[in-house]
Amino acid sequence: ISLRHEHTTLALKATVEFFRSHGVVLNRIRMDNQKSNPLLLMAQKLNVKWDLVPPFVKNPNRSERAIRTAKNHLIAVRAGFHPDCPTAHIDRCLFQIEMTLNVVRPFEYQPQVSAYEGLYGASFNFRQHPIAPVGTLVLSWDSPDHRGSWADHGVPAVYLGPAPNHYRAFEVWVPASSALRTTNTVWWFLE
Repeated sequence: ISLRHEHTTLALKATVEFFRSHGVVLNRIRMDNQKSNPLLLMAQKLNVKWDLVPPFVKNPNRSERAIRTAKNHLIAVRAGFHPDCPTAHIDRCLFQIEMTLNVVRPFEYQPQVSAYEGLYGASFNFRQHPIAPVGTLVLSWDSPDHRGSWADHGVPAVYLGPAPNHYRAFEVWVPASSALRTTNTVWWFLE
């Protein structure tokens, strides 16, 4: 992604549609002066008004603080990766990274609930989708149907986050095959 007007226009449209699909009506956006005519036309088409903040003035622009918080969270998550896990796989952890950030932050329109609950209408269910620190070394179990009779019962892997479409399952990355795997049984090697 870049700051080219094609990308920012598509990003604006996707963002407004995402929030509106979750019941949050965005009708005013405050941003810095990095705008283009196609971006302003897209805003008009989406019925979104602009408040422009002067250059180098960040206080009135709440998105600047949110960006800094998200960046710090990403840096902290990356620092916690197991040394054997390449940080190049951080993009595969974005579901959990975004979810944990939204679980701890209040929802702007209803501060007594989390941002996650405000967007999705329910709090995150940790019983259905247990989590652990991303980048943690695990041993992913292989069922007897998928291993030899004398083979090891699991393969070393790295935990990437919960498998959101599965009950009590995890997304892991297996370095030996450089493949993703969804599994419901892992042994944790927390240090």
